[in-house]
Amino acid sequence: MAERSRLSARELDELAAQKRPQSFADGQFVQHRGDPGDAFWAVVDGHVAVGRYAEDGGFTLFAVLAAGDLFGELAFFTGVPRQVDAIVSGNARLVAIDRPLLRRMMAADVGWAELLLRSLSRQLAGALDLIDSERRLSTVDRLA
Repeated sequence: MAERSRLSARELDELAAQKRPQSFADGQFVQHRGDPGDAFWAVVDGHVAVGRYAEDGGFTLFAVLAAGDLFGELAFFTGVPRQVDAIVSGNARLVAIDRPLLRRMMAADVGWAELLLRSLSRQLAGALDLIDSERRLSTVDRLA
């Protein structure tokens, strides 16, 4: 059975006890592609659409996240600018996890580190699968 990479209700409660969740309204941006990654996010409740806006205004949706999901870890851990736009769908409450909070949570329970590693590993596995599937397309399909 695969290990989980989503926060449980208990973990969300622990996180919310450490730092008050921020409320976001429908259509509000949580982050823009290119922003600095000084924190990453945990969805306490509601939904967040993550994807990229193109220059022509089109939006490529990568995922719709729900309670317990994390996002923004790549920019947080690597120092590269944000790679995706994140927009609230409906109303949502999120916790921004910065370094001091992350260190407190990990010091109290090493399971937080394991959870983050699983989350990042699954994102890498998904990216590798996508690269592999693109590589298997014909040259004409890849160029299209």
